[in-house]
Amino acid sequence: MNSLLTSGEPVEVSLTHTWRFSAGKPDNRDINVADADIEVYANGRFIENLVYDPGDADDKNSRQPVYRGQFVPSPDDQIELRAHHPSYGEAFASVVMPRPVPITKVTPDIEFTNCLPSSYINTYTLKTGFITEFTDPGETDNYYTVEVSVKNPKPIPSDVLVTIWPDNTQKYVDYTGNYQFDRIDFEREPIFSEHLSNIDHLLDSSAWGYSFFSDQQINGKSYPLQIHLIDCLYYVLNPKHIESLYHSEIIISLGSISADYYKYMLSMWKVNSGFEGELGNNGLADPIFIYSNVSTGAGIVAARSVSKYTVDLSDYVRDLPYQDFNPTK
Repeated sequence: MNSLLTSGEPVEVSLTHTWRFSAGKPDNRDINVADADIEVYANGRFIENLVYDPGDADDKNSRQPVYRGQFVPSPDDQIELRAHHPSYGEAFASVVMPRPVPITKVTPDIEFTNCLPSSYINTYTLKTGFITEFTDPGETDNYYTVEVSVKNPKPIPSDVLVTIWPDNTQKYVDYTGNYQFDRIDFEREPIFSEHLSNIDHLLDSSAWGYSFFSDQQINGKSYPLQIHLIDCLYYVLNPKHIESLYHSEIIISLGSISADYYKYMLSMWKVNSGFEGELGNNGLADPIFIYSNVSTGAGIVAARSVSKYTVDLSDYVRDLPYQDFNPTK
């Protein structure tokens, strides 16, 4: 049983059954349990039975099947999930919804470095970073994770016909403004590496891909989190200077997460990237098991409350020099 409960969003649960390792890892759809009874309790009171949503069974690239509900958890709610199935038995877990920790200030550091010529659209390279400040409440042990997402404006159709190389096909292009990045640079923020031991550092283990951390170094203090993005590009074709196309948004999300979620992520890191996991994977030490707070010992029921801060790029991109066709460096 797996669920990431988010304050302000309806409950969703994924439920699968075990499988034989010798048979090879199956697709999740093949081990999904579709006919279980899943009950939701909040603060000791029964709330609802979840309803199974199969998704698109014919498209394995579509979202996975889940059980859905109408109930929306709030901070401080204690949520318990109980799953029952006549063949597979029972599974249950509980978690307390954490309180959100607001982002108090964001200082952007955005610098356009180059414009790459192309046949019709202008591609800019740029550096993107943010000093993201927040204050840890300090009353209890707190755990966090950071995510960055992008929301770009909808392209606008044009009457411009261009020839596309190398097929020499023709198509009408859209006027557009589009920001993209590859990933967070986890090496630039020291707190992402707080869980690495001295031997992990010695053997070049890293926090790459994991943006979770605790308040053990910042308990009750304000902290300027350094978020730098890698491989940032901005695509623009806006010869008419349409204002709506300038409003690409970078959204910084600070998640206050449950202790169980932190322990789960820490165990994932140890297995995939840590020194202990490397030894275990090579048969030189006892294996590390993925943390679970579910009664069956498989799965995680975690919780988070998210604070968001949006940076609008319009003031940075509105006056870029090349927004028309066929730019030059």
